[in-house]
Amino acid sequence: MMREYKRYDEYKDSGIEWLGKVPKNWSIVSMNYLVDITTGGKDTVDRNPDGKYPFFVRSDTIEKIDTYSYDGTAILTPGDGDIGAIFHYINGKFDFHQRVYKISEFKNIYPKYLYYYMVANFKSDVKKLSAKTTVDSLRMPMFKNFKVLNFSSKEQQKIASFLDQKTAEIDEIITKKEKLIDHLEKYKKSVITEAVTKGKLGDKYINEDGELVDEVETKDSGVDWIGDIPKYWNVNKAKFVADVLLSNINKKTKKYEPSVLLCNYTDVYYNDFINLNIDFMKASTSYSKKKKLSLEVGDVIITKDSESPDDIGIPTCVKETKENLVCGYHLAMLKANREIILGEFIFRLLESSSINNQFYLNATGITRYSISLSTIKNILIFYPSLDIQKQIIDYLDKKIVQIDNLIQTTKKSIEKYKEYKKLLIFEAVTGKIDLRDYELEGGEEIAEHNNSRETKREELSEVN
Repeated sequence: MMREYKRYDEYKDSGIEWLGKVPKNWSIVSMNYLVDITTGGKDTVDRNPDGKYPFFVRSDTIEKIDTYSYDGTAILTPGDGDIGAIFHYINGKFDFHQRVYKISEFKNIYPKYLYYYMVANFKSDVKKLSAKTTVDSLRMPMFKNFKVLNFSSKEQQKIASFLDQKTAEIDEIITKKEKLIDHLEKYKKSVITEAVTKGKLGDKYINEDGELVDEVETKDSGVDWIGDIPKYWNVNKAKFVADVLLSNINKKTKKYEPSVLLCNYTDVYYNDFINLNIDFMKASTSYSKKKKLSLEVGDVIITKDSESPDDIGIPTCVKETKENLVCGYHLAMLKANREIILGEFIFRLLESSSINNQFYLNATGITRYSISLSTIKNILIFYPSLDIQKQIIDYLDKKIVQIDNLIQTTKKSIEKYKEYKKLLIFEAVTGKIDLRDYELEGGEEIAEHNNSRETKREELSEVN
């Protein structure tokens, strides 16, 4: 992705490991001589969503406040939290938290250049000052002793202008790709919902004989947000088509209990399918619980607790299992009566926004939400014959793989652009590339993205 830029004629060793070689005529200065550094005087409780001024706190989110304590150009970074990863640049009136550092009153350094220089290098420098892999908080000496490359202000300004344009171009690409992922996620939900509540596979419907036709006779589902379903489909409560069980197996190991492998909350939340690639936690439980909550292929597990009512009842399906694998705490499991319904079909039903909405409406709580055993047992399940279920499952398995592959490809592309952005900033601010004669000309770096637009349209049309 990176095009070839000019290099400086001569370099010297900076003597700093993370800086490497730098242009021969550039100097190295401690930041203490270039800026003033202070912390704020406000706390998070002082914020006001309707405030007039930006309020910089210990996160990437910029809050609002009614007061301002500084008016001018500044770089701000939190003193704890995600150390060395969050930087803000502002020119104007603002206020800032007591654990946020303000860097201002710039002397012999171009402010925007220093901002990019800190984005690229500050975290590396701070890590060298600590024996730990992470740093809990920043202290004033870390800023004062931070080594900054200094050279002509005109050249610094050129680098900053270059990075302003190029990072904006990259950010625009990333934003478009993130919107594509959001579109694909919503499309995936709609594909699943249409298939498991309408029997719609692509632009056709599956009839009672398993044939794809333009339309099928329908009936009222009895649920407003689902509407009509195929007339030949069945409607039943979950408790009549599956055994519904809550797990209370915790993460402890007791000496006189049999050992088990726990399928935990995160295993369910982050995986569509439970398979042997997951590193299950070791624990123990009673013989009765082990027998009752052992996982079999086709079992469906859902999260029954969450911090938000719209993030509850997240399902997964057991595709592979092993001896002693059991369902863990804060989870419920549905063991399908396979003479009536397939567990794989229940899984796809619970992925559907229409079916899952029943959990949202019945979740209870204030700071943490939960769905009861009764709620799970009484959700409505819609299903055709086993043969039709199998056809729908096979269709969705193939379709979802297509969509997920495109999502993963797009995510990987986003990561590449983010890495490229980091590299471009580092190389520009440390003199690895010479931009003195460079003329900004509208984004040669994004040629790959522009050239691939038609390809992406074709991929998306294939999925659609």
